[in-house]
Amino acid sequence: PRLGSLATSALNLGYTAYFAPIPKGGTRGGTAILVKTSLQISKTTFNYMAKGGLSYVNLAFSDGLKLKVVNVYAPHTNRKAFFTQLKRYVTNKTVLMGDFNCVPNKDLDLRRTSRANYPNDGADTLEEITSRCELIDEIRIQLGAGFAYTHIQKVTHHPPGQPQVEGYCLSRIDRHYLLNIPDSQCCLLYTSPSPRDS
Repeated sequence: PRLGSLATSALNLGYTAYFAPIPKGGTRGGTAILVKTSLQISKTTFNYMAKGGLSYVNLAFSDGLKLKVVNVYAPHTNRKAFFTQLKRYVTNKTVLMGDFNCVPNKDLDLRRTSRANYPNDGADTLEEITSRCELIDEIRIQLGAGFAYTHIQKVTHHPPGQPQVEGYCLSRIDRHYLLNIPDSQCCLLYTSPSPRDS
């Protein structure tokens, strides 16, 4: 019932909603893709991985353009294996977006109080995919060497023999990777905090 209500709300706002549910017995892994109803699309096909974490829509536009939109909720563990599977879904005609649970560059996309190693498994595999397909991290291009975050997490440190310390982790784990389509009717809008607000 809840997904039906969300689909109706999306339609009222001018979008068709495609949902991949959370896997049975799980609490994470659902994804959604919204496609603007005013786009001139002749054919749409939707699919998702049954175990969750990935959904995609193939769009065939009236002008002949074909585009795949992939939305990802990467797992907290075994990300490298997940991204290895992702390779077969991504081409140079893909818009890739989602919660990747890792950052492209720990120096630019991470601010935190902990000095422990940041668990960034799979980031190198994701970089291979986006480089091979020539997908662009548009927000990083806009930021230059600036900082913006999409996720904030409170963390607790308990160094041996010392009192417990409260801290934080700010990260840019949610991103989209775009391709260059001149004169396209597609657009993807994204809002993030400006570097001075972070």
